[in-house]
Amino acid sequence: AAAIDSLVNHLHNLQQERKLKEVTLYSARFLQSLPVLVKTIQLTLPPSTHQTIPQLQARSTALFSSWNEDLVSRLRTRMEELVNLDAFNIMPAWDTLNIKEDGESGEVTTTIRVP
Repeated sequence: AAAIDSLVNHLHNLQQERKLKEVTLYSARFLQSLPVLVKTIQLTLPPSTHQTIPQLQARSTALFSSWNEDLVSRLRTRMEELVNLDAFNIMPAWDTLNIKEDGESGEVTTTIRVP
C-alpha cells in the first residue's frame, strides 16, 4: 500500500512540477487500468489495505476531472478569442475578379468574388 501511495504521490508531483496536461491524462488512465492489468494487486495487499483499489479509482477520477476542466477552460478561452475577432478576418480570403464586356449599351464591368 505504501508503494501505491508513493506512486500516486509521484504522479501528482510530476503533474505539478511540469504543468503538463498530458501527464494528468496519462496518470489518470494509468491509475484506472492498474487494478485491471495487475490482477494480483488485491492478493498481495494485506486485508486491511483493500481500500487501495477504490482509492486508485477515486484518484483516477479526480485526475480525469482536472484534465477535463483544463481542456474546457482552454476551449472556452479560444472560443472567446474567436468571438472578439472580426468575422472577415476569420473567413478565408476571397479573390475578386473583374469581368469587362462590351455590350449594346457600352462597356459593362462585373465583379465576382471567388473563394
